Amino acid sequence: MARGKPRSQHGRPVARGRAARERRDDGREVDLVITDLGDRGDGIAAFEGMPVFVPGAGPGDRVRVRLAERTAHGFASQILELVVPAPDRAPPRCPHYGPCGGCSVQHIADPVYREWKQRRVADALGRRGLDPSVVEPLVATPPRSRRRATFAARRTGGGVVIGFNEAGSHRIVDLEACAVLSPELVGLLPEEPGAQLPEGAPITPGGRREASEGLVTACVRSVVQD
Repeated sequence: MARGKPRSQHGRPVARGRAARERRDDGREVDLVITDLGDRGDGIAAFEGMPVFVPGAGPGDRVRVRLAERTAHGFASQILELVVPAPDRAPPRCPHYGPCGGCSVQHIADPVYREWKQRRVADALGRRGLDPSVVEPLVATPPRSRRRATFAARRTGGGVVIGFNEAGSHRIVDLEACAVLSPELVGLLPEEPGAQLPEGAPITPGGRREASEGLVTACVRSVVQD
């Protein structure tokens, strides 16, 4: 997995070092009502005529947030409290949801999620002068059905941590379950967090291991039976 700049859930680079010191967080705490979802799954509200991006919130949620960096695109923010959940809010299916950067909209009910995905495609076509009415309703796939994944891995003194990166970070969530991947794929992961892997052995049948120290990329492919 390439070591690109870590990004927030709404796609902007996370400031570090001198840049982080120069970019002062706003710090105010405000109550907002989420009216829309952004392209990356952040809830969007309005404050002082600017959009506020709220990871983990969905349309209809009333939330208390702490405003962070303000840019030309709007405010980043951190949710402090879900004051009143929206009727369409759903319980996440995965125990790692939130810290794990693999998913961003498990708190959204399926009908809202499908409408949002379809609208994203239609809007993209419309911006390029194409007819958005050609977009048909989303064909949903069931949970735990993804057959391919690329994991991040880190060797530590106690073994190897394997999982997905946290949102906006190079830290790794040590996966014990996943609501997206097939059970066969999850079953290929070590049963105990920090378990040792034999030196030089592939992480999965057909996968590859590219480094023995530091951050490594684990390509995992499940075997599909015809």
